[in-house]
Amino acid sequence: MRVIIFSALLLFCAYRPASAGESKDPLDQPHITGSALKAASVALQAFEKAQPKARLKHFDVYIEEFPGGFQVEFVPAPSPLKTGCEGDDCYVSSDIGGRTANGRDVRYRIERKTGKIAETIYPK
Repeated sequence: MRVIIFSALLLFCAYRPASAGESKDPLDQPHITGSALKAASVALQAFEKAQPKARLKHFDVYIEEFPGGFQVEFVPAPSPLKTGCEGDDCYVSSDIGGRTANGRDVRYRIERKTGKIAETIYPK
């Protein structure tokens, strides 16, 4: 069920109606291949299992094709900056190490032939 909802959401986000002067040809519109969508659904299942408390609305998802498969990356939105002072020391906190208050940056490499995750990468 989640895959169907994810697929519908992804297609809805990729659809952009043509305005005056733009081509109405469906091939000119943003699209995603079926293979990339399948890779994204495999990555989404792994992402939700690894980060069950993360809310997908706080992530940008990038799908990149490479020889032999796809890389699907979930990039969390930055946390709001926190500032404060303790005595004479003032500070500004920011995100470090590929993690924010919204979750952790993660990349999944999906093999084209098997449709399985070949590698999980946590950027720093």
